[in-house]
Order: sequence, then C-alpha cells, then structure tokens
Amino acid sequence: MLMLTGGILLFGSCNKPKVSCFSYQRPPKGGWEQHYELTFPIDTIRQGGNYHLALLLRTTARYPFQSLWLQVRTEWQNPYSCRTDTLRCQLTDKQGRPLGQGMQLRQTAHLLWQGCVGEGRWGTVTVRHIMRRGILPGVPEVGVWLGQGLPPSAFGKESRRFRSWAKSEEYFLAP
Repeated sequence: MLMLTGGILLFGSCNKPKVSCFSYQRPPKGGWEQHYELTFPIDTIRQGGNYHLALLLRTTARYPFQSLWLQVRTEWQNPYSCRTDTLRCQLTDKQGRPLGQGMQLRQTAHLLWQGCVGEGRWGTVTVRHIMRRGILPGVPEVGVWLGQGLPPSAFGKESRRFRSWAKSEEYFLAP
C-alpha cells in the first residue's frame, strides 16, 4: 500500500507545471499612475525549455473601461535580450459583461508569449499601463506567471476569450 501511494505521488507530481515566477504586486492605493512601473524579478531558470509568460490582472467594478492597454518589457540576462510588447487586455465582452473569474474582485489571465528559455537565464518583467487616463482606479493587483505549461485555472475552457494580441519588438545585444 505504501509503495502504491508513493508511486501515485511520484508520477502525479510529474504533470504539474514547473513555475519560475508567480507573483502579484499592487499599484498605489489612489490609482495606477501612467508612469508607475511594476517590476517582477525572474529568478535563474533551472531547467531550459518551452515556457509561457502570462499577465494576471485583478480588477474591481471601479475600473471604468472594457479593456486595459499595457506595455510589458521583458529583459533577460545570460545572454542579454530585451523584448517590449504592447498588450490589449480585454476585460469585458461586447455587451459589457465582465470576463474572468470572481465577483467583487475579477481575475483574468492574458497570455503574452510562449517560447524557449535557456537554462541559467534570469531577468525582469516590467509592466506599466499606456491608457490616456493618467490615473487608473480599480486595478488593485497585477501579476506575472512564467512557467512550463499553462497557469492552473488561469486559462480554463474560455482561454481563447482571455488571450490578447501583442505587438512585439525584440532586441538582442552582444554580451
């Protein structure tokens, strides 16, 4: 019986996604100012492979728009590379009904990119909004998830509704 339980635990844990970064940060309480950047450190990648980078947003009913435009800069070290994406995060459907999970605090996940990340790399993800309104209310938390596989429960059956398009620019500099 003990061997069977150990085998289930061993093989069951192999299917869990390997997560390199999963954290949330809070913009200032008065609202998210346009030039206020949220920076998320990415620790050293221990196992190279195919990774997904997702942006996680928690919004309230105080957020006055149907979508949120963000600028996301991903900087990697070892070797150095820098990628800047413009991301449109759709938060409601065409009828104005909120997307995502939750009642008072709605959570949506937005897949930014998927690609190969080499072992030994580390870096940062920097996020700022690029809306015309200078201070945005109703965005209490912004998160970043980097891992192999998809974030658990972030992309459910409606994952296509949560995906946003991104316009990317990538720069590689010699070490």
